[in-house]
Parts: sequence; C-alpha cells; structure tokens
Amino acid sequence: MGLREWPGYLPLIPILQKYKKDDFSHDLVAGLIVGMVTIPQAVAYAFLAGVPPEAGLYACLVPMVLYALFGSSRQMVVGPVAVAALLVAATVSEYAPKFSDEYLQITTIICLQAGLFLWILRLSRMGGLVNLLSHPVITGFVNAAAILIIVSQIPAFTGIESESSQPLSVITALVTALPQIDRLTLVTGAVALTLLLTWPRILPPLSRLVGMAIDDTHPATKVGPMIVATLAVVWATLSGADQQLATVGVVPAGLPEVSPPPLDFDLWLALLPSSVVIALVSYVESYSIGATLAARKQTRVNSHQELIAIGAANIGAAFTGAYPVAGSFSRSSVNYLSGGRTPVSSLVCAAVIVIVLLFFTQLFSALPHAVLAAIVMVSVVGLMDLKSSRHHWAIHRHDTLTEIATMLMVLFLGVEVGLAAGVLLSIAFFIRTSSRPNITQVGRLADTEHFRSIKRYDVETLPGVLALRVDENIYFANAVQIEDKFLKRAQRRKGTKHVLIVCGSVNMIDATGLQMLIRLNNNLKQAGITLSLSDLKGTLLPHLNAAGLDKIITGQIFFSTDRAMRYFAEEARAQAEDNKAQADADPYITGHANRAIFVVIAVLLSLITLFALFEEMDESQTTYGLWEAGLYVLQTLPRRFDEILVYGLFLGYLIALGSLAETNELTICRVSGMSAQRLCLALAPSMILWLSLSVIVAEFIAPASERTAEVGKLQAQYGDDALGLMGGLWLRDQQLYMRLNAIDEEGQIWGVEQLWLNEDKQLQTTISAASGRYSEPEQMWLLQDVVKTELINGAATQESLDEWQWNNPITPELLASQAFLEPNKMSMAALYRQIAFARTQSLGVSEYELAFWNRVLKPLTFLGLTLFALAVVIGPLREVGMGLRLTFGIFAGLGFKYLQDLFAPAAIVFNIPALIAILIPIAVYWFAAIALIRAELRIPLDDVKLAERLGYDSVWTAEAYGSDAITPLAFLAAHTDRIRLGTAVLQLAGRTPANTAMAMATLDKLAGGNRVICGLGVSGPQIVEGWYGQPWGKPYYRLKDYVAIMKKIWAREEPVTHDGKEISLPYKGEGALGIGKPLKSILHMNPNIPVFLGTGMEATVRMTAEVADGWLPLGFVPETAHLYDDWINQGLEKAGKDADQFERQAMAQVRVTEDVQGALDSMKPGIALYVGGMGHKNINFHKEMMVRRGFGDAAERIQELYLAKRKDEAIAAVPDEFVDSGALIGPKDRIAQRFKAWENSGITGLTISGNTEAITTMAEVARLNFASADAKA
Repeated sequence: MGLREWPGYLPLIPILQKYKKDDFSHDLVAGLIVGMVTIPQAVAYAFLAGVPPEAGLYACLVPMVLYALFGSSRQMVVGPVAVAALLVAATVSEYAPKFSDEYLQITTIICLQAGLFLWILRLSRMGGLVNLLSHPVITGFVNAAAILIIVSQIPAFTGIESESSQPLSVITALVTALPQIDRLTLVTGAVALTLLLTWPRILPPLSRLVGMAIDDTHPATKVGPMIVATLAVVWATLSGADQQLATVGVVPAGLPEVSPPPLDFDLWLALLPSSVVIALVSYVESYSIGATLAARKQTRVNSHQELIAIGAANIGAAFTGAYPVAGSFSRSSVNYLSGGRTPVSSLVCAAVIVIVLLFFTQLFSALPHAVLAAIVMVSVVGLMDLKSSRHHWAIHRHDTLTEIATMLMVLFLGVEVGLAAGVLLSIAFFIRTSSRPNITQVGRLADTEHFRSIKRYDVETLPGVLALRVDENIYFANAVQIEDKFLKRAQRRKGTKHVLIVCGSVNMIDATGLQMLIRLNNNLKQAGITLSLSDLKGTLLPHLNAAGLDKIITGQIFFSTDRAMRYFAEEARAQAEDNKAQADADPYITGHANRAIFVVIAVLLSLITLFALFEEMDESQTTYGLWEAGLYVLQTLPRRFDEILVYGLFLGYLIALGSLAETNELTICRVSGMSAQRLCLALAPSMILWLSLSVIVAEFIAPASERTAEVGKLQAQYGDDALGLMGGLWLRDQQLYMRLNAIDEEGQIWGVEQLWLNEDKQLQTTISAASGRYSEPEQMWLLQDVVKTELINGAATQESLDEWQWNNPITPELLASQAFLEPNKMSMAALYRQIAFARTQSLGVSEYELAFWNRVLKPLTFLGLTLFALAVVIGPLREVGMGLRLTFGIFAGLGFKYLQDLFAPAAIVFNIPALIAILIPIAVYWFAAIALIRAELRIPLDDVKLAERLGYDSVWTAEAYGSDAITPLAFLAAHTDRIRLGTAVLQLAGRTPANTAMAMATLDKLAGGNRVICGLGVSGPQIVEGWYGQPWGKPYYRLKDYVAIMKKIWAREEPVTHDGKEISLPYKGEGALGIGKPLKSILHMNPNIPVFLGTGMEATVRMTAEVADGWLPLGFVPETAHLYDDWINQGLEKAGKDADQFERQAMAQVRVTEDVQGALDSMKPGIALYVGGMGHKNINFHKEMMVRRGFGDAAERIQELYLAKRKDEAIAAVPDEFVDSGALIGPKDRIAQRFKAWENSGITGLTISGNTEAITTMAEVARLNFASADAKA
C-alpha cells in the first residue's frame, strides 16, 4: 500500500500535498514561539509529575511528531500537561520514590497502557465511552486538580518539606514550619509568580512606549514563562543564589534512548485502572481543545482519528522515557495566535526541543524549583473554571451538584474514586431525568408547518386530536411513565378520537418501548381512540415493523406532524360532511322502510283476515252468522298482527332497500361511506318502533282481545250466559284431578267435579259442586252446593255441604287463559306464571316454554331478519329486479317459519331445551346474513395506506368479467393523499374511448390532480366477443385509435373527430344515421393524464412506445429485457421522444417465505390457467410469452393437458424455473439478491402483488424512504 492510499490514517499527507511556501513561513514562526513556551512548562510539569526534567522535554519530542502525523487537528500541540502530570504523581508515588529510575519506568508503563487503551477504543468503535465524562464531571475534576496542583507546589514555592502532597498534609506542614520558611526561596517564588501574572498585562503598555502595538492576545504575552525562567537562571548564576536554592541540577544532554517499558504482569494489572483514567482524561481534554480550535477555522476534528493520534503519542512517550501526554490548551492557543496553519508548526517545535536537548540542557541546572512551582501555579490557575457552576445552576441544577460533588470527592478521596463517583452521579441524574420525560401538547403556529407547545405559544389545535411531543428516547426507564401520561391525558381530554405521538426528538426506542407502544395502542383502541406517530426517524421504522406495530397500529405513521394534522383535519371535515349526509339519509331510509313495512303488513293482514273470515264461515250456525264471524275475526286481528309482524318487517325492509338499490340511492349511501353496520343503525328507529308496537300488542292487547273473541264465539254458538267448554277443562293438583264444565270471563266456574286419589292411586273422595268462585283475600277457591262422597273399604258415604275450600294458587286469569288460549296466544307474563305453576304441580311445560322464549327472543329475531334483508340487498341480489327479490323474500320468510315449526316439536320429542330450539332458526339467519355481508367486494385499504407511508409510487387495479378497475380507485382516492392510482388494465371492449376518457378525468379531479395513470389493454377474443359482445377485429388499430381519441378529448383543443381504421368519431359504421356531431368536453380536463399500454408483441410494443407514455409489459422478466429494447427504441424514435419520457412498469408476485418450493407450487395453478385455458388454442398471448421466454415445450404441454381437462397434470407441468424467474420468492435475503436483476433490467417501476409482509419487505429491499413521495416500486 503506497502513501497515497494512507490519507485516512495519516492526515498530514494530504496537507503536505497541498502545502504552500506561505504556509511554512507561518508555521515556522508559530513553531519557534510555541517551543519557547513549551520548554519551561515541560520542565515544570516534569517536576510536578515527579520525573527527571529531561523526561518533560522527551514528552515534547516523539509524541509531538506522532500527533503531527496522525492527528486531525491542524493547530493543536500535544505534550506534557498539568492534569496528566498530577495524575501520574498521584498514581506512581505509591509504588516508587519520585525522580527515581523505577518511578520513571512505572510512568512509561502507564503511557503504554493509556495509548493501547485508546487504540482499543478506536478498533472496537467504543470511543463513545469517553462521553461518560460529562462537562460538569470534567469541570469539577479539573478544578480539584488545579487546587491539588497548586497545593502540591507550596513546598517547592516556600522551601518547606512535606511528607505527602495531599492538601491537608501540605497545609499542616506549612503551618508547622512557618517560622522556618526559607525566605530566599519564598521571595524567589513570589517574584517569579508576580512577573508571570503581570507579564500579559504590562507588556501591551510597554510595547506602546517603544512604538509597537501588542495587545493581550499577542503571542508575546504567552512567553512569560520563558522570560521568567531565563531571568531566574541568569540571576541565580550571577548572584550565586543557585548555591542556596533548590535547583533543577544537571540535565543530561542528547536525544532519548528508545526502550520498551518493563514487563511485570502484577504491576501492569495494578496500574491498569489509573491508566484508563489518565487515557480518558487526556483524550477528552485533547478532543475538546481540537474541536474548539477547529470551530474557529470552520473545520472539523475526527474523534476516531484523535483516538489513534493521542494513543500513538502516548505509546511514543512510553518508548522514549517520557510520561503521559495530551493536548495543551495554552500552547495550542499560542500556536493558533502565532499563525500556525498546519501540524508542521508542531514539527518545528519538536525541532526546537531537539536543539535544546542537544546543546542547551546545561542552562537548566541553575533554574530554581521555586520558579518552576510558580510556572506550574500560573499555568493551572487558567484551568480553573469557577464561573461554570453558576452557569450550570442556571441550566440544570443537578449539573452543578455533579460538578461540586466530583470536585470534593477528587480532593478528599482521590482522583480515581472522585471521577468514578462523578460519572455514576451524572448517569444517575441522567436516568432520573430521562425516566421523567417531558411530554408536551403541541399545536400549529398559524399559517406555518411548525408545531409548538400550547402553553408557550398561541397555536391552533384540532378538536378530537391530542398531539403530544415526547422530548426523550423511549426506553425501559421511562416507557411506563410515558404510557401513563398518555393514557391520563387522553382520558382527561374528553372527546379525544386520535392520539398523535410527535417523535421528532426520539432517536431510539428499545424493546420495552416498543412493547409499551403496542400496549398503548391496544388500550387506546379499547377506548375508541386511534394511535398515530409522526416525525419518526427513518432508522426507527424497521424496529417498529419488526415488532409488528405497523400491522396493528390503529392510526398511521406520518412523515411529518404537518401531514398528520392535515390528514386529521380533512378526516374531521369529511366526517362532518358524512355525518350530515348520513343524518339526512337516516330519516329518509327510516321513513322509506316504515312505509314499505306498513304496506306489506296491511296487505298480509288483509289477506289473512279474508282467509280467516272464509274459514269461520265454514263453522256458521243459526246463531253464528256473518256478523258474528266478522266480529270474531276482527277481535283476533291483534294476535294475527303480532304473528305476521316479523315477516312483514323482513319483507318491508327487503322491498324498501331494494327500491333504493334500483334507484341507485343505496349505492350513493354505500359509496359515501355508509357501511352495513351504519345502514343497520339507520334502520334502528324503525325496528324499535315496530318492536315496541309488537310488545304492546302481544302483551296487553292480543291476549284480552283473543279471550273476548273466544268467549263471544262460544256464546254465539251455544247461546249460554256462561261459557261452556266443549269436553270440559281438566286440571291436576298433585293427587287431585278436576274437571270444569264452564267458566266466564270473571273467573266464575260451573259444573265442578273433583276426584281425589290416595297414595295407591285409588279413588278415595269425590267432590261435586254446582259452582265456585275465587276468594282474593284468602287466595283460594270456594265451591258452593257441594256433594262430597268418600269411599272407605268399599263402602260409600255421601254428604251435602254449602261450601268447600279448594286451596290452589292458580288464579282466575290463569285458569281462563288455559281455558280459552293456546300457549302462543298468551302474554309473556301469563306464560311465566303458567310455567311456574305447572312446575309446582309437576306438569309438562314444554309448549309454554317454547312460546315464552319465542317472545323473549323476538328482538333478536327482528334484528336477524333485518340484517338478512340488508345482506341480501347489498349482496347477491343487489342487481336483480324487485319481483325476484320479493319472491326470494317470501321463500326466505317461509323458510324461517318452517325452521321454527320444525324445531318446536323436535324440542318436545327429543327433550331439547326450549331456549336452544328457538335460538337455532335465529342463529341460522344471523350467520347467513353475516356470511353474505362478508362476501362483499373488499379493498385492502390498510395495505394501500401502508404502501403510501412506506414510499410506494403507485397502486394498480385490474378488471375481468366480474369487477371493474375504476371504481376501486375512486374509493382509494378518497382515502389516500399521494400515491398514484393506475389501472392495469382497462379492457378496451368494456368502454368507448369517450367513456374511459371521462371516467379517468373525473377520477383525476377527485384524486387531486396528476395522480391517475390510465392503463389499457385489448384482452382476448374470448372475453371481447364472449363477454362484451364486441368484434375482435384488428386490436392493433383499435388500441391506436382508442389512445388517439382519449388524448384529443383530454386536450380539449377542438371538437373531437377521428377517422380511424377501427374507431371513428363521429360514428360512421353500420346503423349510423349520419347526424353525429363532433363535440368538445364541457369540462376542462387534465390533458396530461399518462396512458400506459399492456402489450407484448413486437408490433404493439413498438406502437406503445410511439403513442403512449408508459408500458405495462406482459410476461416481462429481467432475462428477456434485451428482447424489447430495439422495439421500444424504434417506437420512441418514430415519435421523437427521449427514453426518459417513457416509463416501463413491470409486475411480479412477491412471496416472503422460507418454503420456496411451496410458494412456487402455489403459483402454478394460475399460470396453468392462463397458459392453458385463457384465450383460444391458436390465439393465446400468455402462451406466446412463455414460448418467448424459452419454455415452448412446456407451454405446448400445459395447453394440451388443460384443454383435455387434465388440470392437475397441467399444473404439474409448469416448470419451477418459469415461475421463479417471474416472481420474487423466498426469505428476505433471497428476494433482495434476485431483486437486483429487476433493478438492472431497464424498468422504471415494479408493481408487486402480495400480502402485508411482502409490502414491508419490498420497501426495505428496494430501499424506499417511507418519508419520500418519489420512491417507486
């Protein structure tokens, strides 16, 4: 690999390739100035770290060069820094004495470990770990480090000795040794400190005195340490103070030797935690410096490259006897202010260090420690940032708490413990904050697409829509809180229909969050509220799909909140219009139904009354003539009304809905969105009215009128004041059997005979009474003029009594009901009492139970037959005439009656519970109605909406002899916003060109414009002549004429005329009157509706490219794409069109499955049908397509077997390769691999057919952007 291939790893190479002479002059000056600043700091920091002074200079040599090679920052200077020096001193001092050889060797181990750790982070792409050191943690640590560094320099600054560098130890030593402070050392340090602090302030005014303009940002203000160090050396040497002060001493001359750190496993393991801390702190400090400088130059720093560069610098330091290095803010600022442009300035600085090491190290021998301490103190004072605490407190108080806690723990517990505690505390605060996410209700800023908090801005909201913005990632720590807040707000806001989660701030949703969304969706669904999402990041959609949320979500996933709110607003407007239209339609439908029911019942009742009168006349006697028979029939009308009401209701609804269907009024209701359930609700007032009337008649009118009719009839027939019972009425009361001869309407009885049996069923006593009456107070029967006979041992004794008490709970009303009424004529209350009485007497109750449950379940009967009538009208009989519909209704009603008559005796004979016997006929009609309604033509609207969200370009419908292609597109136009609507294809013979042009133009207008594609095809001769009754003729010319006429109609330039070989306007063929007039559309149409043609033969494909806007190829597969290129190019050339003006929309079935063979087999029956059974034996386009694809023998065999009625063999003869080449089958990876061939085949679009999984899978395979409106698949 040559150097030209290394720019990604060696950023210096591309810089040098563009390096200019002017750049070097700036880098040279900056490098010399930085070198002057670096030298005293390097020696001072070495003193702070506890290593020899030359180690500080070594840390400025190889590490600086390596960073210049690998670093991505152009101005950052790497070398010794105070914080790293402090960390080294705190760590290594526990293992060896400072300034010893062993101490230095341990330091190099830390260097190597730190560098390797940063490289590991880069290789494992775990650089994000450094983000655990938040700004408050770093600030608190640096402030504490600065304090520790300043305190650690007090012994050198004052000349006292301290056993430890810990603050308390140093302060204690200072207080104890205060009288013995070395005054010369203190004065030297104080003077140096004063000069260092005042140099940047006194230099600008001094420069102005000599005619120079130096401000406080000039590089000269940064060389104070070099000036002070030089003055200190000169003064100490000339005054002899170097003999009284502690000085640096001898610094060996020469370059560092390259040697590896010592290998000691135990020591390496013990140092590792400290090395990791030093590495992280060094990297964070370096990256922040580099990013700051890069922002000033409007460039950027590569965080991954910085891991490599800082790691390399530390590894270089390890092998050259130095200590850990990092980016220096002070020296980097000097480099920037001095005009440094590239890392070459660092190389110049390194060269300066080399010169110093080779020739000038002896100058450091007289440099006092007090001066070095002053240099260190001044350097670290600039690191302290006490203002940030107030700033953090204003932003987030927990940041200030984290900063202060970190600082205190570093000061008193040590660096490692303090940093770890700070990180844990910041993580704890982060989890606490993110677990309580801010959820804000938002609304639209007027006349914008922006949405803001309703509490902070004057915004517009939609009634029924609760738009809530989640300002946090959704994960395990906050999922439950988010769910609770959403549910509470939705519950608190009455009238909420839609909940919209605005996800613009959500970058991650974990498994717990996804499960919460599913749970929230289900909970809101139970409350009748939909859940939708908007502003969802594209990276999150695959996770939602994998969790299945896209399939079950009750709302939609919107690209933007603006689009969501527009959708809801349009839905609300449409719903309001629908509600108004349906509110207007409901009374009309109800009134229409009531009128039909009234007429039907009137007709039925008239017929039944007439038949009943004829039947009664057959019983006429001298005292029972026409008047009495007529009165009897009239009095039984309520009962007859109740019996026929359910059938009248059924026939009435059938006629009413049928008449609406015949006049297209029902179709209009259905298209406007009135579902079968909504139609049932529209009929509900009618059902309630008739059901209420039925209850009133059956319970209160019919029983009384029926009893009056029976009494009157018997009185008329037998002329008795009391009602005689033919054959008498027999009753049983345990061991008592009783017969009544007569009873009147008041409950008075005559001719009572009672037979009492003993336990052996032998007659024991007889009671004969002339009459009897019911005593209400005693609730018993009192019999008068009684003759009592007792049989004892074969002897009979008889006595006469004025009165006899018969204790029995049966009331006169119940007794009269049994005497005069059959069970089906009794009221529900009477039936209930009779059943209770019969059970106490161990009597049979089956007939009464059947009658009772028949009345109880009458509402279900009404609703079931109504639903059945509705299902019939909107289902299989929606296109038949009224006569056939009425005939069907009569037979359906009789069928229900016969079912009831069948199961009623069956329940008695086979001991079937009465409730079950009554429910079975009702259930049969209920299930039949549901089955008929479900058999309606259904459009997969949810899949279409999903495809639109996923970025699909278009949706296509086809037609055959059964359903058309345009009507479903009109429905889809009303429920979608963007997706194009195409027909693939409309069959020419089904419509005239003008009809198709009008229909497609109307659809285009309804869809909002420029969304419709008119796909046309000629079909086959069997369909054209057998179904449409049109001549096959010359399909080539018919297709060409058809397109020409439609485009003329849409263009609306002049009245349309066309003299074609197959179609002419005006019409000139057989039967023409010759008075046809050229016309121009009265409406302005879209002249740019694209026309696609479904063709496959050479001539028609060529013509398609010439006259149409797109091609719907028949039997297209990628392997045969080259066969069509010449034909298409010839047609385009003839029309003078470019290839990019012509679309090619292929089609393929998609089956996502692991069972590839099973999917192939499932598709073969359809192929066998088209190749073998469609068209004529000699004219079959599908067969020809198969031949063209190289499967001629198989095509002949399939057709031969299919026409011979051997369909199973024909299906088996379809080759797997043929099916597979024209479809996308298998798991996702296989589909993705095979899809590449379709992408490279020259098509501009691919229409897929498949289920929901196929739609989502192909969106991922085709790399659709769900937010895009231009994706095509």
